[in-house]
Formats: sequence, C-alpha cells, structure tokens
Amino acid sequence: MTRSGPLDGLTVLDLTRAQRADQQRRQVVEYEHVQARNMIVRSDHPVAGDVRMAGNPVKISSYDEPAIRFAAPEPDADRAAILETLPSDRR
Repeated sequence: MTRSGPLDGLTVLDLTRAQRADQQRRQVVEYEHVQARNMIVRSDHPVAGDVRMAGNPVKISSYDEPAIRFAAPEPDADRAAILETLPSDRR
C-alpha cells in the first residue's frame, strides 16, 4: 500500500519506521539523565526563539556549565568592535 502526494513511493511500513524513529528521538531528549547532564541545552535566539541543541559531551567537574546559552551574533554584528581592536593601519 502506498500513499499519494509528497510521500509518493513510501509504504505505510516506511512511514511507521520514520514515526518510530521520531518517537525514539523525543524519548532521548526528554530522558532525565540527558537533561541532568545538560546534553541538550537551550538558547534564546533573537530570530528563531527558543532553540534546543546538543550540549557539550565533555564534562569537567570544576566547570559549571550553563543550561542556557546565548545565541551566536548576527553576521557583521561585532565588526565595528573587532575593527577597533586592530591598529589603524590594518583597518
């Protein structure tokens, strides 16, 4: 049995596998050990909003890793500040 539309050629079995894989990803992300170790961190992005991403897999006991990270700056957002740090003949 196949479906018509954007999923042409995929069988119901293929769709079930994809749904099962998506469910497994959700379970991993919501797993309490993953959350306690900050394996998934959040970032408040100015355009995309609340974004979840992979955290740092290397854990150092003397480093307090934040659970929320800041988004990367927009392209050229820091250009003026960076250029100010260069000698005037290099700008």
